[in-house]
Amino acid sequence: MQIFDEKEKARIDIRTSKEMKDIFENAAALKGVSLTDFLVESAYKNALDIDRQLEDQSKLLLSLEARRRLFDSLNREFEPNNKLKLAAQRYKHRRRAYESC
Repeated sequence: MQIFDEKEKARIDIRTSKEMKDIFENAAALKGVSLTDFLVESAYKNALDIDRQLEDQSKLLLSLEARRRLFDSLNREFEPNNKLKLAAQRYKHRRRAYESC
């Protein structure tokens, strides 16, 4: 599986132990790909997983921030506007009329 554009190649050099290299080469051979393709694909998949985890974590943090803002607004002193005051008066008037029946 080739996951990069041939025109936009970049080089990464790594050093590892002989034992790790042997394991990588064996896994690449079992998968039927070159060592380079195996390492690039494995690193790329791992990087995407980490990126998704960070994205999920940031969504959770945003959710926690939204919850904090909601609770802050609910705990804040509230001053009713004129429409709400009029609605409350109408409700009280109708309730009194209903209770007197």
